[in-house]
Amino acid sequence: MNESFAAASAAAETDGQSLQSGVSSYGLMLLLPDLVRSESTWESMVRRLRPLRLEVAAITPLMLRSEQYAALYADSVVKEHNRGRPGAAWLGQQLVSLDMSVPLLVRTPLPIDLCAVLTEWKGSSGYGMRHAGDLRECGPVSDRCVSLIHTPDSQAELRKDLSVLYGERLATCLLHGEKRRTVPLNEVLTLRSYVDASNEPHPYDLILRCVLRVRALVCYDARVEVSLEGGTRCLARITAIRDKLWSMRGRDVIAALADSLREMADALPAPDTPMTGSFTLVLRRRELLARIHQLCDLAAWGSGLASQLIEAFQSNELYLDQWEQHRLTAALTFLPQH
Repeated sequence: MNESFAAASAAAETDGQSLQSGVSSYGLMLLLPDLVRSESTWESMVRRLRPLRLEVAAITPLMLRSEQYAALYADSVVKEHNRGRPGAAWLGQQLVSLDMSVPLLVRTPLPIDLCAVLTEWKGSSGYGMRHAGDLRECGPVSDRCVSLIHTPDSQAELRKDLSVLYGERLATCLLHGEKRRTVPLNEVLTLRSYVDASNEPHPYDLILRCVLRVRALVCYDARVEVSLEGGTRCLARITAIRDKLWSMRGRDVIAALADSLREMADALPAPDTPMTGSFTLVLRRRELLARIHQLCDLAAWGSGLASQLIEAFQSNELYLDQWEQHRLTAALTFLPQH
């Protein structure tokens, strides 16, 4: 157990005086693509983080651009043993191009420097250089440029990184305590909902996950706030519908699909629902909602809708890999038959 983990655990096990003090310390966890695609790794990390009583104050999906990546790592120290070797920045940039990343602004009620705790606790990016209990130990193949998370080293870096990821105006609002919807830590990867094809129960689970991801986006995203009725209850409803079909096979899935999608549509906001955010992002969200409502109507299925849906996902930074795009197009091109 490293010192940061021990200190966090000790603070979390106090008699509650730390909570009464009203202290709130912010930290940033940028979940990188290798973590975003591994629900089990994230679940393991969440269990280790429990002593910190973290609350997610802001979340958004991002396809990191090269200039954003460079800004995040501008202050990184070059390790002595790497001198004389070719720079590896291109490998890090390649990593963030492979899938979406998810930056989490988190806070704790405990009287600790959360940035310092997370930085110490995450452990070295180098395989074999970490200690038992480090956060990066949750990923068995985690190594340099496949390192699961990025965290800023200080509060000053936190402010800089948050501006890079969320924009300066929103970053300032968030650090001044502007209230956003609280996101349960164990649900943040709903934005990606990645399942390897070999573990999917039927070819239509990908479609159900698309609906789930959009509902999570409009429910949780900090960059565009949507006036919602039902909130997380509707998200739970969509999850329950998907779970029901998970246990079905063959013709039973097809028989239940149309009604299930219509039920999911009822839990989605309309495209003209009031939204607050940048003009461009609001337009993209409205287009995405229009396409996802069409997805919930079997009569609208076809290769044309598949292309429009993929484009809408990409413009809203909800990544679909090439295999997912192919299977989504195939599913929408050929209507389900008993």
